[in-house]
Amino acid sequence: MSNFKKLQQLVQDGKLKIFSILSPGRTVSTILSKSISSHPQVDAECPQPFHLSHPFVPTNTSDREEKAYGLLLAAYNKAGHDDGRPVTVVVKEMTRNLVVPETIQRWDELASKHIITIRNPLLAIESIMRLYFNFIEEKPEGLEQFAKEFASKHNYEPTERYLKNFHNVYANHLGYKDNSGLGQHWKALAEYARTHRDYTMLTELFEEFGPFYDLNSRLEAVKKEYPNGFITSITGWESFSRLIPSLNDGNQRICIVDGSLLRASPEFTTSDICAHLELSKEDADIMLNWSKAPRKYETTHLETDYKAVLGRANGSTKLEPPTETPILPAKLPKQFYRHFNEVAMPEYLNALADNRCIRPRGKEALATLLKKPVSKGMTLGDTDPVLAYSLISTDKTLLGENKVEMLDSVRKKHGIMFFEVFDLIDRLNKGRLIGNHKKPYGHAAPTQGKYRSK
Repeated sequence: MSNFKKLQQLVQDGKLKIFSILSPGRTVSTILSKSISSHPQVDAECPQPFHLSHPFVPTNTSDREEKAYGLLLAAYNKAGHDDGRPVTVVVKEMTRNLVVPETIQRWDELASKHIITIRNPLLAIESIMRLYFNFIEEKPEGLEQFAKEFASKHNYEPTERYLKNFHNVYANHLGYKDNSGLGQHWKALAEYARTHRDYTMLTELFEEFGPFYDLNSRLEAVKKEYPNGFITSITGWESFSRLIPSLNDGNQRICIVDGSLLRASPEFTTSDICAHLELSKEDADIMLNWSKAPRKYETTHLETDYKAVLGRANGSTKLEPPTETPILPAKLPKQFYRHFNEVAMPEYLNALADNRCIRPRGKEALATLLKKPVSKGMTLGDTDPVLAYSLISTDKTLLGENKVEMLDSVRKKHGIMFFEVFDLIDRLNKGRLIGNHKKPYGHAAPTQGKYRSK
């Protein structure tokens, strides 16, 4: 019997309950998973069972699923108990790992409830950019073809040593130099990018490294779902647009949680999450700070590949206020700038407008939230004006002068910095129906090779 059939039988027999968290990258899903798994009625946590890693890269989706379901079975067996209730497991998965229709259908059949996490795409995408410096340094083979083209153009000998050190060669070529004399020019580039929040110099590198790093590009069934390539697939927003309408929402099985709202208003959000998952609200306090909660079983298959990436989120013990400010879109690599405008931001706004999204609605509730202090001298609305403008724009209970007044207030304070984003939000709201996930959204993904210099 396959692992899927075993899980299917356990679910049907009432012995297993799965809470599914589905997420674009860097949307606070790891912290949410930790928070929910701390609840006394939850027994185990299984993060990203569909994750692909070196050296195991299956040639077909059935092998991938068998491995994923095997991890979930292990969590069930380790967390088993005899108190008569089902073993409850929280499973967090990235949306980019669930794109094949048959895989989505099987996963949807197993899950009792789904939580979809979202976050201001400017915050989420910049977080991915910051991680990419580590990814490229750890796996320079992902730039091999580009490195050979560069060597031919600039008269380098493409030796094995050169290929392994190409990221430093390229950083030095761009003018970022390590003054220590150790030749760590890539670290100098990374420090500049992170300090100045400017990632435009990565544009050429992503043409090759993006498809290399997203191992989903190795599976033929997944390739069919990405006809325009894998340059920006790592964000998860392209797959997000197909995933939500593919899930069965009978019996209110889906809710949407914004990662920043979870952290800014944790009592309100976790209470609604408990209601959605049918967990006891009396025990919800532990979801705010789980430092003293009993440790639950957690699969550890991500430790090798993702330990450095998960880092802070994986070791979190409480929900803390969001203090991150959004990057300017023009500071993103060209492919991601276009991706933000055409894919990520439209999907984010649709999710915020969805009636299943846990969020404040109405003038008073929004004003109270946006005035909430999240750091010394800074409110949520001032810290993330893009979130503020998005919340106001997508609130279908706000009409006429009330909405205009609130939007104008955000523009007066932050319009100089974010006028481009505010204009985009206005165009998206006026140009198409916001909040209807029943219809697929048309968007043009970046074309493979478009931005590589000739």
